[in-house]
Amino acid sequence: MDRIAFATSVVMRCGERSDPPQVSRRSVMKLVSSCGAFMLPGPLKLALADDDRIPEDIRGYASRVNSFSLPNGFKFVVLERGVSPTVSFVTYVDVGASDEVAGKTGIAHFLEHLAFKGTESIGTKDYGREIALLNEIDDLNEQKKSITDQQKRKLSAIDEKIMSATAQAEELVISNDFSRIVQQEGGVGLNAATTIDSTQYFYNFPSNKTELWFALESERFQKPVFRQFEKEKAVVLEERKLRVDNDSVGQFLEQYLMKAFDEHPYRRPVIGFEQDIRGLSRADVMSFFRKYYRPENITFGIVGDTSVDEVRKLAEKYFGGFEAGEKSSRTIPEEPVQKQEKSLVMKLDSEPWYVEGYHVPAFGAPEYPVSYFPHQEQEALHDWPCAMVNKATSSLR
Repeated sequence: MDRIAFATSVVMRCGERSDPPQVSRRSVMKLVSSCGAFMLPGPLKLALADDDRIPEDIRGYASRVNSFSLPNGFKFVVLERGVSPTVSFVTYVDVGASDEVAGKTGIAHFLEHLAFKGTESIGTKDYGREIALLNEIDDLNEQKKSITDQQKRKLSAIDEKIMSATAQAEELVISNDFSRIVQQEGGVGLNAATTIDSTQYFYNFPSNKTELWFALESERFQKPVFRQFEKEKAVVLEERKLRVDNDSVGQFLEQYLMKAFDEHPYRRPVIGFEQDIRGLSRADVMSFFRKYYRPENITFGIVGDTSVDEVRKLAEKYFGGFEAGEKSSRTIPEEPVQKQEKSLVMKLDSEPWYVEGYHVPAFGAPEYPVSYFPHQEQEALHDWPCAMVNKATSSLR
């Protein structure tokens, strides 16, 4: 079993409703997850309009969607929609937390953060000097692994060298340079998200900056530099503390998923466990990137004031030179069939929560619920009737 699904219903207390965000990327994401997931040859694209797997609210657009692939495996989903001189872009990478190995959880999410740190030419004052220092830091960290507790003096000397090299490398960094370029050229909505099965990068540009998007996006996935590593690790650890360790609901949901799954990696948190995050190295992240950030795993969604001909031309120019590489293998353990109800009760300093989940067929399977798309789940929660329960509990069937 590769990818499986888990449908969850949540009953929240009355008064907690909030309007779902109105951002254009949601439409792009629906197109990518729908049309991109079922990449069909051009002549068959009209069939998408009648495909029950496509959310009804975008089915009317489906017949206007064009898709093509480059020889190296990159996929492009394009919708020409010239209602304003803007274009929305989504880079959808078919890799997420479920692709991590035990002991290195959180690496997919950490990589998402580091993808904004720049490239060999963006975010640095002198890449040659900087990469030499980053490699020195990596080597010193490897040396630390062989130091015993009895060699405290040697460990202290290595730490001093790491601090010195880190300070020198930091002086060569142009912080937030990638974001600055995007915003300076009129880009808005620059962000990213990591899920259990995917990672998405997205923002909008004026349509006359379409080629700039291709240039920036191709460079950051061909020549990334994972600089300011320890600084960003601290940011991720703080994010975990905010969302999980210091949040009752976050603690509950983390334990809930670990109860729901016995073997499948869906049981692990996307953000990762604290001990695993602390132990991640730059080499770990680069290895994960090289294994999974391959053309075969990446789909680009492009919607707005552009044409499929322009997109194809720019795609060949900026992404055609990527090597296809060997296909990345995935070994995901099969989840044992659940034969009885599981339950979880936690007493926390929190409002009452009740969560009930069911194992369902994998996404794309013939028996998969045709109307259920994971990115719509949060919206669906708002339609559940308000109810109160005495304690936060979970029932798994």
